[in-house]
Amino acid sequence: MEMLLFVIMNYLINLAASLRSNAITEKHRQKLQEKVKKEADALQAVQDRMSLKEQLKLVGTEAARRKAKDGITGAEKHLFHLLTEEMFQDDITQWLTAWKPQEKKRSEEKLSEQMVKALEKGGTENKYIDHFKTVYFDRIEKVVFSDPVLANWRLTLALNAAFERLDELEADIREEGLQTRDEVKKQHDETRGELAEMAAKEAHRQTKQFTPQQRNQAVERYRELALESCDIIDLANLPESDRHIAARNLELRRLYVPLRIKVEVTAGLEVDEEELERIEKQREQMRRQRTEEDDKEKRTSIGERLAEAGRLVLLGDPGAGKTTLIRWIATAYLLRLKQDAGFKDLPDVKTLPDKNWLPIVVRCRDLDVSCRTGSIDDVLCETFRKAQMTVEETAALQAVIRELLAEGKAILLVDGLDEISNTGIRARFSQQIERLHIAFPKAPIIVTSRIVGYREMHYRIGRGFEHATVSEFSKEDKDEFARRWCDVTELPERRESSTKELIEALHSADRIERLTGNPMLLTTLALVKRKVGKLPSRRADLYWEAVLVLLNWRSEVDEPIDHREAVPQLEYVAYEMINRGVQRLREDDIIELMEKMREEYPNIRAVKKHEPAEFLRMLERRTGILIEAGEVRHKGRSVPVFEFRHLTFQEYLAALALVDGKFPGRDKLKSLAEHIAPLAGQTVISKGEPMVRDNWREVLRLCAACCGDDDVGDVLLAILTPMQGEDPDKTTRPRAVLAALCLADEPNVSDDIANQILEAFARQVIKRDGEGSWQTTVGKAAMELVGTEWEKMLRKYLSKEFCIREPVIRWTPGSLLGRIGVLSAQTVDKKFHHWIEKEVKRLYADDNLEAIDAALTIMRKASHEEMRTIPGMVEGLLGMLEKNGPSANAGAWALFWLGKNEIWVPTQKETEHLISFISSPSSDIEAVFYSIAILGNAKSNQAVEVMIARLDEGSEMVRKIALQAIAKIQEDKTDRKLLSRDTDGVGPWLDPQDPIDENRVKMAAKRLKKPEEEVRQRYEKLAEKYKLRISWQAV
Repeated sequence: MEMLLFVIMNYLINLAASLRSNAITEKHRQKLQEKVKKEADALQAVQDRMSLKEQLKLVGTEAARRKAKDGITGAEKHLFHLLTEEMFQDDITQWLTAWKPQEKKRSEEKLSEQMVKALEKGGTENKYIDHFKTVYFDRIEKVVFSDPVLANWRLTLALNAAFERLDELEADIREEGLQTRDEVKKQHDETRGELAEMAAKEAHRQTKQFTPQQRNQAVERYRELALESCDIIDLANLPESDRHIAARNLELRRLYVPLRIKVEVTAGLEVDEEELERIEKQREQMRRQRTEEDDKEKRTSIGERLAEAGRLVLLGDPGAGKTTLIRWIATAYLLRLKQDAGFKDLPDVKTLPDKNWLPIVVRCRDLDVSCRTGSIDDVLCETFRKAQMTVEETAALQAVIRELLAEGKAILLVDGLDEISNTGIRARFSQQIERLHIAFPKAPIIVTSRIVGYREMHYRIGRGFEHATVSEFSKEDKDEFARRWCDVTELPERRESSTKELIEALHSADRIERLTGNPMLLTTLALVKRKVGKLPSRRADLYWEAVLVLLNWRSEVDEPIDHREAVPQLEYVAYEMINRGVQRLREDDIIELMEKMREEYPNIRAVKKHEPAEFLRMLERRTGILIEAGEVRHKGRSVPVFEFRHLTFQEYLAALALVDGKFPGRDKLKSLAEHIAPLAGQTVISKGEPMVRDNWREVLRLCAACCGDDDVGDVLLAILTPMQGEDPDKTTRPRAVLAALCLADEPNVSDDIANQILEAFARQVIKRDGEGSWQTTVGKAAMELVGTEWEKMLRKYLSKEFCIREPVIRWTPGSLLGRIGVLSAQTVDKKFHHWIEKEVKRLYADDNLEAIDAALTIMRKASHEEMRTIPGMVEGLLGMLEKNGPSANAGAWALFWLGKNEIWVPTQKETEHLISFISSPSSDIEAVFYSIAILGNAKSNQAVEVMIARLDEGSEMVRKIALQAIAKIQEDKTDRKLLSRDTDGVGPWLDPQDPIDENRVKMAAKRLKKPEEEVRQRYEKLAEKYKLRISWQAV
C-alpha cells in the first residue's frame, strides 16, 4: 500500500501547489488514475502489517526526499515538508479514516490550516490561498474519491480504523467484565452501529453506479449459474467403476438426505481450545459406542438454529456432508426466488426460515492465495469470476450483494474454511468473516469446517457465532438414503427389491451400523453393494471391498491409488498403532514407519512409487481412510497427527498385517498361530470380568476370518488355549469367548475344532451370563453366534452343560439357551404359529438335549413375551417330568412361566400329575420347586398336603417355595402376612426350619398393629398345621 500512498500524497501536494485551473486539475487527475490502475493490487489494505500512520511516515519522508532532488518551488517545498511532520501525518490519517461528516470536517480544517501556513511560507498569493480554502477538499472528494477504486480503498481504511477502535473497546469490556463502564459500552455499541451504517451507505452508493437493468441481469445470471452448480450431487469422486453414475445429471433434490446438527456452544460464549478438544473426544466416543438414543434429543435442523442464531460455525468430520448441506441450503433459496414448483419437493425445506434470501456460496478451496488474504470484496469478486461471470457482471453483482447483505436479504455460505491450508491465512480469513458480520449485522452467515482444521488455526470465530457439529445419520436417515440412492442408481424394475436389500444390509450388524453413520462411508457401502451385487455377509470381505472402493475414490484429475502400493503400508502402520494401543500417530511417526516398512520388505516394489510424506498426504486427501486429526506439541513445535477414519479400518488392516506377515518385528520362523497365541493372552478386567484387551480383540477376530484355510484351525486353537505360564483363572474365559466370536464370522474351520471351542465356551457360562441380559462377554458372543452355521452346535453344548451341572446352578446355561432359542426364532421364523409348532414337535424328540432346548426356549418366550399354548405343548412339557432330572427341570420351568403369566391354568388331571411328581422322593429337586410354585399360583387346595410334606425337605429353596404356595392358598390375609419375611404377604417367605421367637412376634405385632398375644396364638396354630418351629414351645 506504500506505493499507492506515495502516489496519492504526491497528488494531494501537487494539487495544493497548483490548484489554479480545471485543466491543471484534470491533468493531475488523469496521472493519478493511471498510477492507481497500475497499483490496483496494492489496495489490499487489510493484509498490511504496518499501520496507516506508520506507512504515511515512510511515504512522506520519501516523497519529500525525492522532491528535494527534483528542484521544486517554495510552496511545494514547504508543502512536501509537511509530510515529514508527525502532527500532519496524524491529521492525514484521521482524514482518510473519518466516516462521520463532522469528523471529516474537523480533519479537513486541521489539514487546511497547516497547508495554508505552508503556502504562505512559500510566498503564495493571498488570492490563490483564498481559492485553496474554498475548493481544495471539495475538489479532492469529487475528483479523487469519486473513483470507485479509491473510494473503496478509503472505505476499507475507515472500516479498519473503526474495527481497531471496536477491538480496543471489546478488550476493555473483557478486562473490566461486569464492571465495564457505561460509556465504554455505549462507545462499543455506537462503533458497531457506525460500522454497519458505513457499510450500508457505501453499498448503496456502489449500487447506484449501475442501472437497474445491469443489476437485475447480473443477479439473474448469478442465480442461474449458482443453481446449476449447487443443485447437483458432486459424484466426480466416485471410483472408476462407477463413473457412468457421475456422468449423469443427478439433482441434489433427488439424493439429499436431511442432516441434523447438535449445538455445542451457543452464541455469545467463548470457544476455547479445551472446548474444541472436548467436542472431538465426545464425537470419537460416540463413533465407537453409539446408540441412537444418545443424541436424538439433541439433534436439530440447521434451519431452526439459523432462525434462532443467524450465524453458525458448522463443524464436522470428513465426509459428514457439510458441502452437500451448503448446496442444499443454496438450492432451496434459489428455487424459492425462482418460484420454482420444485421448491416444495426439496427434502426438509420446511425447516428453513421463511425468507427470500439470495444465497452467496464461497468455496474456500476455489479461492486464490492472494484472494484469501484480501477483503470480502476480493473474495466475492473471485467467487463470481470463477462462476464464469464477466467483469461487468461481477462489478454490478458485487454492488448488489453488498446492499442485500446490508438489508439482510442475502445469506453468506462459506464452505470448507479448513481447505485454506495456511493456518495463519485461515485465521485472517476468519477475522474477515467476523468483520463482515459487524459491517452487515442483518446478514445470516454459515461457515463450515472440519473440526481439526478449525482447532489447529488457534483462532475462533466469535462476535455472536453459534458453534454446532453435524450429527451422524440415524437409522431412519440411512433408510431414506437407501431409498433415494436406489431411485437414482437402479433400473425401475429393480428399485423396490434393491432398496429392501440395501436397508436390510445396512442394519444387518452392529459394526456395519456404526460404520455407516457418515454419508461418505454410507455411500461407500452402497457402492460396494453395486459392485458385488450385495453387501458381503462376511465382515472381512465387506471391509476389503470398502478399502478398495475408498482407494479408488478419486477426484477428476487424480489417478486411483494402487492397492498394491497402499495396503502393505497401511497394514504396517495399523498393526503398530494397535500394538501401541493408540488411535493417533504423529506425522513423523507414520512416515518413519513407512520408511521402515520399505527397508524390511525391499521386494515389495509397488510401495516405492511415492515418497512416504507424499503418499501420506495423498491418502489423506483422496481416500478418507487415513485422515489428519489435529496437532500435538513435539520438540517445541506443533506437528500434525493422523488417525484411521474409522477404527474398523485400523483393526481390519492390522489383521491383514498378521495374515500377510507385514508387521514390525515379525519373526519369519514363527507361524501365524504362534504370533497370535500371546496376543490372545493379553487380558484386562472390564466391568468385573476378564476379557482380551480391546486393541487386539477385534483384530484377532478379523485375522481368523481373513487367514487361509490351512491356518484357520491352528489360529483358533492358539486363541482358545492358554499358553504355558499363563494364569488360567485370568485367560481361560476370555480366550474361550474370543474363539467363539471368531466362529461367529464363519471361517472355514473343521467340525472338530468348532466342537472344542463351543464345548469350552459352554463351560464358561456363569451366574451373571444367565441373568437375562446380553451384556456379559459370554452373552454377547452367544448372541453373535445366533443365525450362524454354529448356532445348532452351541445350543447342543449348552443343553449338555444344563444336564451335567448340579441342579441349583443348572439354570445359568439353561437361561442363556432359552434366550438364544427365542432370538433365533425372531431371526429365522417371524410367524409365531410356524415357530411354536416346530418347538412343540421338538419336545417329543428322542434326543433329550433337543427336547430340553425346546422346553427352555418355550420357557423364555413365556416369561418375557406374548405367548399362547397350542395342542401338545402342555402334554409334552408334563411328559418331560417322567424323564426326571434335567428334562423334568426344563419342562417344569416352562410350565411355571406359562402358569405365572396366566397363559395356562392346570386342569384337574394336570394338577394330579404335578401332585404325583411332587410326592415322589426321587423327583428332581429343581423340577419339584417349579411344580410346587405352579400349584401355589393356581391356589390348588388339593396340593396342600404334598406341600406340607415338603416343608421338611432338605433343600431350603424347596421348603420356602412350599411355604409360599401354602401361604397363597391361605384365605386369612393376616396369616399370609405372618408367613412372609417382611409381614407384607408377598414374599420372600419364612424358612419353616427357622424357629419363630419372641422378637419375631413383637415385630409382626407392631407392623400389623395387632396385640402380641394374638400374633403368638396365630403362630402356634400355623405351627400345628405346617410343622413350623416355635421357640417358646421348645422351652
